[in-house]
Amino acid sequence: MVARVNIICGPLGSGKSTAILAMLQQQPKDETWAVLVNEIGDVGIDGVAMGREVFVRELAGGCMCCANGLPFRVALTELLRRKRPDRVLVEPSGLGRISEIFKLLREAPLATAINLAATICVVPADKHDALWGASDVYADQLYGADALVVNRRDTAVPDAAAAVEGFCRAFYPPKHVALATRGRFDAKLLDATPTDRVIVEPTGLVPAGGTTRVDCGDGATRIESEREGRRLVGWLLRGWRFDRKRLENGLAALATPPLDRAKAVFLTRGQGVFLAHWWGTAAVDLSTIPAVAGDSRVQLIFEQQDDTQSATHGTSAVPFSFPSLRLSATANQERLDYVERFQSFLHDARLSKGN
Repeated sequence: MVARVNIICGPLGSGKSTAILAMLQQQPKDETWAVLVNEIGDVGIDGVAMGREVFVRELAGGCMCCANGLPFRVALTELLRRKRPDRVLVEPSGLGRISEIFKLLREAPLATAINLAATICVVPADKHDALWGASDVYADQLYGADALVVNRRDTAVPDAAAAVEGFCRAFYPPKHVALATRGRFDAKLLDATPTDRVIVEPTGLVPAGGTTRVDCGDGATRIESEREGRRLVGWLLRGWRFDRKRLENGLAALATPPLDRAKAVFLTRGQGVFLAHWWGTAAVDLSTIPAVAGDSRVQLIFEQQDDTQSATHGTSAVPFSFPSLRLSATANQERLDYVERFQSFLHDARLSKGN
């Protein structure tokens, strides 16, 4: 059986995961679907959020096409063999170049095992103007897609959503265009007729840096890395449980610069499991997701500054240590301060083991 493969791409925070969850609700009863999700970070949040909905294979810690695409090839091959799905929804990182993924899918042995169906780019109406013309990765996603889905219209400034829709409908080469409400659109778009695709050549991508894992004690592991011009700081929090009210109050106060993007899964004690995500100063979206077997986890994403100065950060006052992040001086010191504030928040929002 040859599986249909749809790539669901888009920039960070465009709502790709929400769109996939909405599509899964429209899955035909006589079909088996699977998801291959790739996160820029190292803590694996999207896979946890989707894990109860469908068979999920997750790639965390970099782009699908890194290391000659070997992790992607292995993951997709394993998924096809184990689940034998009728359709696979592939969610690349928001910083991933889909033109590179196309190349991998057209090479043996994947080329004969799959049918590359429509590629859908989720276009964030509230972030499009800032991204278009500034990111060749975003251009690669738009030009490589068969369909453009305008999302996040409810959070865009007045008239912006209509302007972005007009941009998409006037795009050349022409694309299928749909409007989404909180990520939901007609799943029939998955079988849309392919359109002409244009490959956008990179103008100087920043190579991925190494990943550092630090055992912070008390079940906490901090993971730091650099990818595609972003600095990432994340935590895996084994056995940690949180209070919802403390989460709501604390996260609202942390939706401030210099944070670019954040996503988290928080397990509580008797209050459910919550997925939190926000972009910069936007309001924090805290939603309930199905119960999962796993741990709380957080991923922070910062814009990386193009300089080489470094600053040293001292020992934190909260219960687990926080060594230097090697961030540059001045502006990057703000990141250090932010990370320490976020770390303090995690400690304050955590329930004691006896509660």
